[in-house]
Amino acid sequence: MKRLFSFVLILMLFFTGCNAQPPVPVLDFKGCISVDGTECFDSLFDIEAEIHSTLQGAVTITVTTPDELWGLTYNWRDDFEMIYESLHVKTQKGYLPNDAFAQAVYNVLCDLSRQPECKDFSTGVAVFEGECPSGKYKVVTDNKGYIQNISIKEINLSADFRY
Repeated sequence: MKRLFSFVLILMLFFTGCNAQPPVPVLDFKGCISVDGTECFDSLFDIEAEIHSTLQGAVTITVTTPDELWGLTYNWRDDFEMIYESLHVKTQKGYLPNDAFAQAVYNVLCDLSRQPECKDFSTGVAVFEGECPSGKYKVVTDNKGYIQNISIKEINLSADFRY
């Protein structure tokens, strides 16, 4: 009887004493980004892009929509590269303005690599908040840490991620 009671007590402690820990944002991934209503040339249009991020901080964003910008590639490694058709610019990081969608996404990913603070973790969704050169951001991840959305109110950015 004592063994049964001890076993039940251990099970109760195990199931009630373990609080789920928020996930760590996954920064090594390949996926797609959708940005609604990006402002450019005094008008709004949607952007879709492929994104590849590594734990070493290398990020590549390649625009797939709209057709006029298809193939435009932003590449952060040791320096910064921007490639479009036969044009190629190689310069130092920080070349793009901080309110450009690609630079803002890169800034958030860099900041997330520095021990992000989880503000809320419930119903399988984690919310991280922080501040980067593009502004105060909010990142929503799933329960495994895969980024679902990045938003920065100061620059009206909302980027949805798909994997």
